[in-house]
Amino acid sequence: MTRGAVVGTGPHIEGFRWIRALGSGGFADVHLYHQQVPSRDVAIKVARPNVEGCNEAIRYEADAMARVSSHPAIVNLYGVGSLPDGRQFLIMEYCPVANIADQVRARPMDLASALDMMIRISSGVEMLHRSGYVHRDIKPGNIMLDSYKAPVLTDFGVSARIGEGAGGSVDGFSVLWAPPEQHDGNSVAEPSQDVWALASSLWTLLVGRSPFEDPIGDNTTVAVAMRVRSGRLRGVARADVPEELDEVLRAAMSVDPTRRTRSALAFAQSLQGIQRLAGLPVTPIEVRDAPHMPRPSVPGPASPAGFPVPVPSQGEGTRPRGASAAQDATIRSGVGFDFSESGVVPIADSWHHPRNLSTGRAAETSFDDEEERVVRRLPVPAIIALVLVGAVVVAGLVVAMLTGGGHSVRIDPTEAPTASQEDPSKLTVPPAAPTGLSGRVEGDSIVWTWTAPADSNYTSDQLMFQYRLERPGEAPLGASSPVASVTLPATRGGDNCLTVRTVVASSGLQSQSINACVAVN
Repeated sequence: MTRGAVVGTGPHIEGFRWIRALGSGGFADVHLYHQQVPSRDVAIKVARPNVEGCNEAIRYEADAMARVSSHPAIVNLYGVGSLPDGRQFLIMEYCPVANIADQVRARPMDLASALDMMIRISSGVEMLHRSGYVHRDIKPGNIMLDSYKAPVLTDFGVSARIGEGAGGSVDGFSVLWAPPEQHDGNSVAEPSQDVWALASSLWTLLVGRSPFEDPIGDNTTVAVAMRVRSGRLRGVARADVPEELDEVLRAAMSVDPTRRTRSALAFAQSLQGIQRLAGLPVTPIEVRDAPHMPRPSVPGPASPAGFPVPVPSQGEGTRPRGASAAQDATIRSGVGFDFSESGVVPIADSWHHPRNLSTGRAAETSFDDEEERVVRRLPVPAIIALVLVGAVVVAGLVVAMLTGGGHSVRIDPTEAPTASQEDPSKLTVPPAAPTGLSGRVEGDSIVWTWTAPADSNYTSDQLMFQYRLERPGEAPLGASSPVASVTLPATRGGDNCLTVRTVVASSGLQSQSINACVAVN
């Protein structure tokens, strides 16, 4: 689609009534239809006429989606069909909300909501990998909310089979969220590429922009690509975000794929570890065995260095599909995101508000329209030349295809505190740090104690304590405690060290940490 082009009326499809256009991709247009039987709204992606290879691309996308569309974090594929002129189309679930990217740019997510969303999406991506495919274009703009406000991953138009090469071209990835090796047309599709994109998407949910976007500087494709290749990743730098999450993100976004977090499952498990550390409810990981479970060509680390991948206890954290309805109701309760409670203005889809189709951004936005660039079928020599001489690539962006008209994406107020729930003056004030941390050995354990802070901003029942135990030859252990003491196992042969910080239970704001060590011989 050329810059600024408008999608016309959708074709007549027997049994469906056209309502309006939703958006346009590299080889297809997406429209909202009403299906007569069963009666429901659906999104139909129709191959564009006179575009070489578009029917093959539609069939390929259908094959990839069919492997995982029953997963709760993947948009549903209802069927495929052909028009009288031979063009193929996909019938998909209609997600009647605006895409996540626009919402978090206006106001980033709270920690609890962002972790919950990305664990769910990572579960779906893990199943995609176990089915033999790589998505290759994971980003906040491709995460939608279904009619139950649950997050789903969309747009499998540039997915590829694991180990499949790019055929000498770079075909359809978003530079702001793609790993550096994906810039090379000679690379092959690997699950580690999606792991990077999951991590960069989480960073975006928390900060409001890509980790490689300069809010005041140069965001041309070349500038972004050079920042990606540099390997420098800023921390999230939010008071409510634990330092350990920065470690998780850096491990998942290692420039060297062989050192990257090894799988979407391992990434999700690390995020569960952050939830436990922050005293948040643990989001289940929904995976099951697949007929084909390909392995990355090079295994990466199981978890970030110094941060453990937690093993879910029985009935917690990981649940295979096919559990009872009662179990499902319990696990999915509270799923739903409502941004409007935080004062974010609802964003209509691209049909109701004119957008620049190369960026997917509303026309009135003040951000550089080069900030999100998707490279499509660009020869590899051109990419190399861009990096060397600083030329600017102009290419089409896959816009938000499955978004609905005028509906807001909302973080449920039961999931995140609002300003009305606490004294506004306290919302951004970190708590005081604990003091007097010490430990004494008692048998095979160490009893650690410290003094809770006397903090005028918070009552004692508003505070809790996060701790992290490091022992010789053991993986670090992180958890939280409502009281100023904890008894933990001791490991002989060196120092057992505990780090403790105060945390505001409702907001996640943290104090400075204190540390103490006990030698156990």
